[in-house]
Amino acid sequence: MNYKETLEKAKTWWSQLARREQQALAIGGVAVAFFILYAGIWMPIQSHLENMRVSIVKDQKTLVWMETADKEISSMEGQGKQQQKKTITPVELLSVVQSTIEEAGLTPSLKQAKQSSSDAIALHFQKADFDRLIALLIITLKEQNVNVTQFSAAADAPGVVDADLTLKIA
Repeated sequence: MNYKETLEKAKTWWSQLARREQQALAIGGVAVAFFILYAGIWMPIQSHLENMRVSIVKDQKTLVWMETADKEISSMEGQGKQQQKKTITPVELLSVVQSTIEEAGLTPSLKQAKQSSSDAIALHFQKADFDRLIALLIITLKEQNVNVTQFSAAADAPGVVDADLTLKIA
């Protein structure tokens, strides 16, 4: 069957319907068309628009938070520049770090502390409390003008590590 034959059959079928049947089918067809347009096109667009509105509100809140965090970071950076840490020698750094190690209670775990180069010291810990070791690093990095250039830790037991680290004067 081709297109013309199908169209002719449809016209014949339509003309054989009573006037009321034609009106009912026409009204039903229009209603189905409106439903398809509403459910298939209008509602998805409206749903997408609502999702976009919610996304915009979330993104605006995130932007406000990011701007606030940026200002805080900028002010902290400014304070950090004002509080420049004085440069010290590796021998002085070793002395300061050893006293910090004593305060942290890690002296029994410290197996070796030495000057590894003209601007760095190397520390070796065995069976050290990991939390205390990290606290020691944080304090040292805050108070001294140094960077951690090498750090390795192997778990010996839960919360206990063997660690090697190198602190370099910045």
